[in-house]
Amino acid sequence: NGLLDHITKYQAIFSKKDVQQAIQKVEDETIQEQVIVQVMRSPRLVKLYHQDGKATNYYTTTEVRAEELRLLRVADKVNQQANYDNIYAFKSNIENLTNVSELQREALKTILVTDKGIRILRGRAGTGKSHVLGIAYQLATSRRQNVIGLAPTHKAVTELKDKGYEQCHTVKGFLFKLYNSRINLPRNSLLVVDEAGMVGTSDYLELFKVARKYNCQIILAGDERQLTSIERSGMFEVFTSKFGSYVLSDIRRQSQAWGRQMAMCFAEGDIVGGVQLLARHQGLKFNGILQQSIDRLVNDWSNSQFPVEERLIITVGNKEVASLNLEIRKLLKEQKVLTGTEYRATAFDVQLNKEISEEYMKGDRIIFKTSNKELQTKNGEFASLIAVSQNKFIAKTDKGQTIIFNPQDINFKHGYASTVYKAQGASIKDVYVLHNLAGNSRSSYVEMTRHVEKVGLYANMDATKGAVGLISQLNRINDKSASIDF
Repeated sequence: NGLLDHITKYQAIFSKKDVQQAIQKVEDETIQEQVIVQVMRSPRLVKLYHQDGKATNYYTTTEVRAEELRLLRVADKVNQQANYDNIYAFKSNIENLTNVSELQREALKTILVTDKGIRILRGRAGTGKSHVLGIAYQLATSRRQNVIGLAPTHKAVTELKDKGYEQCHTVKGFLFKLYNSRINLPRNSLLVVDEAGMVGTSDYLELFKVARKYNCQIILAGDERQLTSIERSGMFEVFTSKFGSYVLSDIRRQSQAWGRQMAMCFAEGDIVGGVQLLARHQGLKFNGILQQSIDRLVNDWSNSQFPVEERLIITVGNKEVASLNLEIRKLLKEQKVLTGTEYRATAFDVQLNKEISEEYMKGDRIIFKTSNKELQTKNGEFASLIAVSQNKFIAKTDKGQTIIFNPQDINFKHGYASTVYKAQGASIKDVYVLHNLAGNSRSSYVEMTRHVEKVGLYANMDATKGAVGLISQLNRINDKSASIDF
């Protein structure tokens, strides 16, 4: 039971292989086999089948299945509740807009000119989904609707604030504050959820129960092909199938036509086409082993025409992120870009479960690992150090805010390289992607669609065995579906 609970905390469906991997830390192979047999015979286990009745390799549990079905029942009721009788007044407002494309205009009609309680906008990477949500906020508030912006991460909440949303919370924070009477929720409010594909199933259930109780409408905006919640998820895709959606697919982020075409390939799951386009434009870089790939990436990074704050290295693993940050700092010190005294900062790394000490200098790029209300910084926010001393660092965030903090009190790290999770939602002029075996179709889609001007993909033969192996790894299926997809 404990093993099943552990697995289903992070995924709704799983295979026998997932069970075997989850029990690997137990050294005694006999005990391993006994536990696996007990799990596969558990009365909680539910075998999953395709719609045509053919068996799959996947299972779920009775509890997960019941939660998803309950969520759908609540969502059905929310979708049926209408609470705003002047929706068609939006139509003329939308028609008169001059700062949107025709596709964005249709998206606004879908999420505003409707009597349905649930409206869904799917925006591919770089299509202007955030711009649409900003316009939607202006239109709704001009009609005296109470609009609340929600998102699964602090970084996404900041994006909503930048688009004009005055009331913004993380989904978990909103639910916590509401349940503890720290905020009020007026009836008939409009709840706008950005990055909706990253909201976990349990949070969705609580949010929809709130929407039902307070007669709220909900706009869900996201991209089901990008990264999902670390927790059990997959319901955003279910909602799009059940309630319908509008898809923004006119990619605008990339400055060059081939870049937009490549981004669309990754968005549509055409990894072969995307990699071929990248190779055709000298963006695919193969080397023999990982260290050679890192060396080549660092060399290309050092020759970039863009300022340091407009460059970002993206990879999947924290280990590779740490190595890349060290290599970049070594280079910058050799080039005398980083000069002066180095100061050591020590912070506890939750993922590694230990204290990590790193050295910093004036000019270093950093990324904040947690949000801080006092400093008004968000998890995943980048900054540059403009002054350093033993107990005082002064940094300027990429949004232009100057902050002062004691380095021993704040959780941050070097910010030349980032994990793909931290990079989702970003638009960066010059992007360098390091591939080293790990990854899947979701992470590769995010990695290859962050750039505005340039992107390079660095791979090694040791991990991929060549282009065919690379494409296979970039195209791995990430098993984060809901159980009711089966």
